[in-house]
Formats: sequence, structure tokens, C-alpha cells
Amino acid sequence: MENIFARRLKSARLMAGLSMQKLSDLIDKKISKQSISKYEKGAMKPDSELLIKFSKALKVKPDYFFRPFEIKLEKVDFRKKCSLSQKEIKSINEKSKDFLERYIEIEQHLGINQKFKNPIGKIQINKLDDIEHAVLELRKEWKLGLNPLSNIFEMLENKGFKIFEIKASKSFDGLSSIIGDTLAMLVINEITDILRRRFTILHELGHILLQLPKDCSKKEIEHYCNYFAGSFLIPKQVLISELGIKRNKVILKELIEIKEYYGISLQALVYRARELNIISEQSTKRFWRFIKSSPEKQKEIGLGEYKGKEKSQRFNQLLYRAYAEQIISQSRVAELLNTTLPLIKQNLQSI
Repeated sequence: MENIFARRLKSARLMAGLSMQKLSDLIDKKISKQSISKYEKGAMKPDSELLIKFSKALKVKPDYFFRPFEIKLEKVDFRKKCSLSQKEIKSINEKSKDFLERYIEIEQHLGINQKFKNPIGKIQINKLDDIEHAVLELRKEWKLGLNPLSNIFEMLENKGFKIFEIKASKSFDGLSSIIGDTLAMLVINEITDILRRRFTILHELGHILLQLPKDCSKKEIEHYCNYFAGSFLIPKQVLISELGIKRNKVILKELIEIKEYYGISLQALVYRARELNIISEQSTKRFWRFIKSSPEKQKEIGLGEYKGKEKSQRFNQLLYRAYAEQIISQSRVAELLNTTLPLIKQNLQSI
């Protein structure tokens, strides 16, 4: 029990983004940061009064500290963005681990053993054209055809990916991780706009699926994954059918219509059209001058709107299903959602 408490205390503190000193301050310095260190190492065990104080300060239920660790997640390696502080990175990592743990618990309750498979794992990527080939194979395997992708999050969840939407600073876009050979997780910042989330989740998907050369630099890896995201959103032959093989000039309205139909930002669209040599360098420079002329244009405000939806729902759906089938209680639903019972009671009405 002591070891479980120790690990849970540290995890909760990191999720909250708190130092030991800050946690000490939040509980009115009833214990020192040195004592907190001992609790996290399992050298000391709290009494009930201190347990309540930890619970309130860290915004978790007391039961959380004694929840067994069913899954070993210590070696999960998330990609890190250099602009994030170590405190932010640790907080995102711990929240992601906690979510995955809760996700797998509810699957186990329902007897679900959904495994991730890489349909393009045997395709070696050595050049950008290989990515175009891999995208077509992936769309074929997943029976997507060449149609626009209406709900990428839902589609990936149906393919075995665990998707966690987290509120984080603007400098964070997303992360990806493979745990063992059968679990794949995508973590996306939910405060970014829908087109950015669509592109980001496919970029992160590229990190998981693409078999890149071992000597790739970080810059090359990012380029490959960006290219994969653009290609998956609008494959080469589709973009050529929309714009033609070679264009000297392009009307902005053409691009806006493609943006709205395929769910890709104008900036990602123009970048892709240039990489495929559909539009000229001169046209590209004119576009970037136009986009950079105001903050509104950089955010593409007034330049078309994609009206699709992107939301991960599978975790919540599994929770409600488990409750409806009387596998878990209302209070357990609230715990797994990291919320309070009054806030979810309306969602738990049976028919």
C-alpha cells in the first residue's frame, strides 16, 4: 500500500505541475518539502488528516492514492517539444499515463482487447514519394478511398488508437507513443483550432506508422511527418484533380473551397501544392505575403471555414456502456472521468 501511495502522490503532484515546495505551501506548510520527498519515496505513510489535505491540494479523490497500478507505463517515451518547460512536459506525461490507465481499465471491465496494428509497417520510407505510396496503401487498408476525412479522431479510435485531448499551453501541439507492440496513443492539445488538430493528429500518426531511415535527423523526421499529414488529408492525385498538374496562378477562392471540403488549412494546402510543384515559387511567395499581412489572415479568419467536427468519444462511450450494463457504479464513472458525481448524473439516466 505504501509503495502505491508513494507513486500516486508523485504522479498527482506532477499532473498538477507542482514542485514539492509548492505542494507544501498549498497545505499551509503542515509538512515540509523534505517530508513530501519521504512520502513519495515510500519512507513515510500519511494519516487520514494529511491524506485529505493532499487530496484537496492535488484535486484528486482520496481513493486515487490507493488505486493499484494495473499497467506498467513507466517506460512510455513521448516526443518532447523543445519550447515546453520540464514542468509542462512532466505534467503532460503524467496526465497522459493516467488517462491511458483509466482507458485500459474500462476496456478490461468490458472484456475488450483492442490492439493497434500498423498496416504500412513493411513499407520503408527513403524519400517523399514513398510516403505518397504508403498513404495510398493505408487508405486502402482502412477502406477510406480517396474521400475527404470527415472525423479523423473517430476513425483512428476505431483503428485501435487511444486519443487523449488535453488542455495545455499554446506551445504544445501533440505527442505520440507506442507502449509495447499493441498500444498506440495520440495526445492532442484541445485548445488549438480544428484544422490544426486534424493536421497534428496525422503528423503524430506519422511518427508511429512511418518506417523512416535510422540515420534521419530530427528535422528530417518532422518534415516526413508533416508531409505524411498533408498527403493523408489530400492525396497527390486528389490535389492534382482539384488544381491541375501545373498552375501559373491560383485564385484564392479555389483554395478556400478545397480547404472547406477537405479540412486542411490554406497554409498547409499551399505548402503541399508547392512541394508537389503544382504552383510556382512566385505564387507561393505572393500567398505568404498575403497571409503574413495581418494577424487575422495568419489565423485564416474570414478565409473560409471548415464545418466538420473532431472529437474523441470512445472513452466516454465505453464508460456509459459499462454503467448501463451495471458493470461499474455511478461513483466509479465519476472517478474514471476525473469529475464529481453531481456533474454527470444527468448523463447517466437510463431508458
